[in-house]
Amino acid sequence: MIYFGIGSNLPSETFGTPLMNCRAAIKRLADAGLGASVQSPFYESAPVPISDQPWYVNCVIGLTETTLSPREALAVWLEVERGLGRVRTVPNAARIADIDLIGWHDWVIDEPP
Repeated sequence: MIYFGIGSNLPSETFGTPLMNCRAAIKRLADAGLGASVQSPFYESAPVPISDQPWYVNCVIGLTETTLSPREALAVWLEVERGLGRVRTVPNAARIADIDLIGWHDWVIDEPP
């Protein structure tokens, strides 16, 4: 299985609430060949490290297969984040969209992208 964490803690002008941002991210990932075969429920969590930011809405999606390589998938999810309105400023900043690779089958990638 391939697992991605999806999160948002800021509303967007285009999609609305953080929950809607997460749903839009899942749809865009699917449209790009990273469609979920399983999905966790959505849940809320405090920002890490603890701060005065709004809490996150999160979920995990899993897919069994994709024709994309891990590097191609990285390019896709960075583009999905940008397309949803994520602007990278400082580490751990609040964000409209956050997509993290949790696991890619049993592979270990130990070099920077």
